Amino acid sequence: MLQKLAVAVVVCSSLSLCLAEEASTASDEAVIALQDSSFDDFIQGNPYVLVEFYAPWCGHCKQLAPEYEKAAKKLQDEGSKARLAKVDATVETELGSR
Repeated sequence: MLQKLAVAVVVCSSLSLCLAEEASTASDEAVIALQDSSFDDFIQGNPYVLVEFYAPWCGHCKQLAPEYEKAAKKLQDEGSKARLAKVDATVETELGSR
């Protein structure tokens, strides 16, 4: 019983580290992830915005993601006012249908 508990603690600790690393990576992204609650303010506050409405399971969306991120990073590094954003249309269904 103690061995199972030790294994569970190790697995939970590893999972927590992975999630923490993923969260810090997500904040380093140049593409802005928008939700229904942030969409309108972001669009109104930025003069030039390109928004990708995507589905995480879509092969085309998966292929686009690294190139989209590179483009967003380049715009950011050049000091451009243009912003690239994304909306997960499988989660933000109402926003995706607007």
